[in-house]
Amino acid sequence: MRFTRKRRGAHVLTALLIGILLTFAFSADAAAARDKIIYFTEDQKEEKTGSTASGTAAAENQAPNQTGPEIAAPEQTASENTAPEQTSAENTASDQSASENTASDQTSAGSEDAEKESSSDTEKKSGKTSKKVSKKDTYTYKGVSYKYVYDYKYYTSQSYGKRFAGKPEKAIACFVKTGMKKQQQAIATFDPKSYRYGCPELREKYRNDYAQYYLHYQKTGHKYKKYRRYATGVTKMRKPVTKYGKVELKAVYDYEEYLKAYPSVLKTAGDDDHAVLKDFVEKGMKKGRSGRDPEEYPKAASTSSTYKSLQKKIKKTNSFDGTGLIVCIDPGHQARGNYSHEQIGPGSSRTKPKVTSGAYGRYSRKNEYEINLEVSLKLQKELIARGYKVVMTRTTHNVSITNIERAQIANKAHADIMVRIHANDIAGASSLNGVFCYAAGSDNPYLSKKVIARGQRLAVLLRDSQAAKTKQRKGGNMYQNDMTGINWAKMPCAIVEMGYMSNPTEDVRLASSSFQKKIAEGLADGIDKYFLELKK
Repeated sequence: MRFTRKRRGAHVLTALLIGILLTFAFSADAAAARDKIIYFTEDQKEEKTGSTASGTAAAENQAPNQTGPEIAAPEQTASENTAPEQTSAENTASDQSASENTASDQTSAGSEDAEKESSSDTEKKSGKTSKKVSKKDTYTYKGVSYKYVYDYKYYTSQSYGKRFAGKPEKAIACFVKTGMKKQQQAIATFDPKSYRYGCPELREKYRNDYAQYYLHYQKTGHKYKKYRRYATGVTKMRKPVTKYGKVELKAVYDYEEYLKAYPSVLKTAGDDDHAVLKDFVEKGMKKGRSGRDPEEYPKAASTSSTYKSLQKKIKKTNSFDGTGLIVCIDPGHQARGNYSHEQIGPGSSRTKPKVTSGAYGRYSRKNEYEINLEVSLKLQKELIARGYKVVMTRTTHNVSITNIERAQIANKAHADIMVRIHANDIAGASSLNGVFCYAAGSDNPYLSKKVIARGQRLAVLLRDSQAAKTKQRKGGNMYQNDMTGINWAKMPCAIVEMGYMSNPTEDVRLASSSFQKKIAEGLADGIDKYFLELKK
């Protein structure tokens, strides 16, 4: 029993020691935990308050090392530690509030950024940009200023320009490309119709090429009072033309009175005083129409004898004398083609066959090269009768002359113009008919601007004159840069497509000698008009 009691006492002591050790361990863990909480709270505070928090933390850390009374009882220590815990809680709440404010600020900023991005996306979708455009940019297109004939605000206030509001670059581009051709007024100080009505010398020069009136005023007109006075306010044609070629018709014709009596003329001639006078001479006089009020102007009585006398005078005085001028005629193609290649222009890397044999008429049973030469010989005869010197690139079918060589023949002869005679053919398009011409494109890299412009004008006059003589349909002219014979010629050159050999009716007519003669006369008239315009 004694031994048992001893062991029981040992067990009790052991249990007490373990309890004491556990108590101390628990107290140490609790203190460490408190230290961690306080340290963490102060660290947060340090981030928020900067150096002030650091100083406070340093002071608190120094407190335990200060000399003073003995270590207080656990209850006292716990009481002292309560305050930091409360402060920590307050700081935590404060930090949470700050975090909430920061989050709110971030949300607000994010919302603003989102709004900006959304606004930017909307602008992109609508075509609007925040790019600032200077006032000069609103009236400048491809480096050319239109300051005196165009104002962005005025143009976009008109019905034809409203769709370009907010789009200054598109507005000026549309004005230059189409607005000038349609006589759209684009500034309060310049009305293209008024300017055209008020300047007869410009009408003589530009006719219905309306864009030229804008360009003239922009470049020259705005500088001089004699032009500025007609920039706005003129509603009636000033000094309409009454002279047809060299014959004065004032005694029997007045622009206003003729249009008043025959308003239908406006549908065909428009308000072009030259076209209206031409209508009177070519149609009105033949139909016996009065060009003036016979009561006010007795001499204007539309007697057939008066008109016949004037028509004879017009024909006699307006016939052109081609003396001293050289025309090169190129009858297109030849009996056998040469399909090896040559450069389409000086220095070009692109090539085409040197010359082909051309089309074949299924209905006329004739080759194109035959018809081309037949018409060319008739044209040669007609031009010689009018005083021209004529150079032919070929007079037979059995030749071998490339397109470059044909142009060189004209160059060597110092020809003033070159007219190339062809007929068109499009498989499966038997309904197509009419006459049209080819000429160099405006951006042709092989020719000067002067030669290009004159070549295009020659093409228009040749087409119109042939159509007037043969009563054919006027097709649209084509301006291209891949025509070898045009690119190598040093003078204005045009290719005449006299008609369509793929059209049954036109094919047969092209092979007819009488129709060929009309073609030759019409082309000769076109050549006369071309040189008449140059002399003016």
